[in-house]
Amino acid sequence: MTPPHPHVHPSRIPHSPLAVLDESSRLQVRAMLDQYLVEGRHLMTPEARATLADPADLSYPAFDDGADPSFEAYAIRADSHWLTGFVFLREWPDSLEIQELYVAPTWRHRRLATQAVDEVKAMGRRQRVNRIIARVFRTNAPAIAFWVANHFWYVSSDPRLGLDTYTWPHGLMASASRGYW
Repeated sequence: MTPPHPHVHPSRIPHSPLAVLDESSRLQVRAMLDQYLVEGRHLMTPEARATLADPADLSYPAFDDGADPSFEAYAIRADSHWLTGFVFLREWPDSLEIQELYVAPTWRHRRLATQAVDEVKAMGRRQRVNRIIARVFRTNAPAIAFWVANHFWYVSSDPRLGLDTYTWPHGLMASASRGYW
């Protein structure tokens, strides 16, 4: 899979915590994703769980089939070699959506997720998108605290799925003009 915008490819940025997946890291991320999906089930509302065709299904079609050009998966690496987590991005015409952000438990609280989000923000600036979007289960207090600490603001909620949407930049800055930030 080629990145949607090769001119902003994170691997070309010195000291970037993000790297496009090679086949080896893809298998490692798949194993992390399985763990993440199992752990995350308890955060879902009953209504959200009911939307799953098979609750035991651990597929993530955009990651698994690689056929969607607007979707990109990145590894989060520490010291340029240890695979510590992943970021799944979807590119929309005017925004980037962080669909998933995961850091393995043993690597948490080392600013790796913050560095990854900072790199996504830099990608957004270079691509001149209006905003970056993140959705989080409202029962996931640590994730909410993370997004708020990274200057994302709450903008909406989907009560049926139990998801809250946060955006950066926020408020009038996001809608004032393309490339304002």
